[in-house]
Amino acid sequence: TKGGKVNDERKIQEVIEGDLEKLVAKINPEVLATLGNEESHSHRLEGLKFKIDAAIVGQLMGLANAVHYGKMKKGEISSFMEAIMRVGTTFVKSFVVFGTIFNDKTSDLEILGAKSFATAALAKIFAVTACQCRNVQERAELGGLFSNIGRAVMVNFWHHNKAPFNERFINKHGPVLTERIIEKTGLPEYLKEIANAEAISWNNDDRPTPAGFVALARAAVERSFAAHNALVVESAMPDAEDINSPVSTVGSRLEEDFRAIGMGKYIRIVPPSTPAVRFTDG
Repeated sequence: TKGGKVNDERKIQEVIEGDLEKLVAKINPEVLATLGNEESHSHRLEGLKFKIDAAIVGQLMGLANAVHYGKMKKGEISSFMEAIMRVGTTFVKSFVVFGTIFNDKTSDLEILGAKSFATAALAKIFAVTACQCRNVQERAELGGLFSNIGRAVMVNFWHHNKAPFNERFINKHGPVLTERIIEKTGLPEYLKEIANAEAISWNNDDRPTPAGFVALARAAVERSFAAHNALVVESAMPDAEDINSPVSTVGSRLEEDFRAIGMGKYIRIVPPSTPAVRFTDG
């Protein structure tokens, strides 16, 4: 009956909420508290590497040493505290949550994580191209990172319990779970609207919003993964034998970021003029 179906969905939702509690509990509360405290001393920040999953620490170190985050201007780093300072405490906190939720190594969850990272990367590129406001760029990136996180909790549940819920159920409850995760981990409230964005939007000054960049990036990522099971980007690449070639391009930076977190197989850079998602530096 219709009533029975609703009750079943409610029961599933209750179980998923319980799974969410267990996932969040895997994150050391001291990590969230220290990263949320602007007055945390450097030695406390460095000590967090012993309280965070080693794989996540490695991914963060890789990203911090990527061109995207200033390696060419600032040089390579070796300490976790320097990595936090370079990418920002809010990004580190968000990435720890992201890495914990997507930690299960099932194929569906891995692909969903790759889509989320791709959405974050593209949303930031769109924001950088459209405006010089660092705040907008950072919010677009974080919103993209969390664009599938509620769905990930349900995918994780499905694999462990073989529960027969459909796409309608996921679309209905995914955004709610995303908000729960943001609340339970003390992440910025603005992430709720940005991560769950479904429409491209502009503010009162006719400027695209972070949520708009995320919606646009998500659409591009979904289309690319549907066709290639990867983010395919059309971009020039640096040519070591050409002294006039740029040291880095959009394509090379994206490829480096994906490789830094162990997702290199989900990014493909193709030469200009091949039908794909197109970006240029000019």
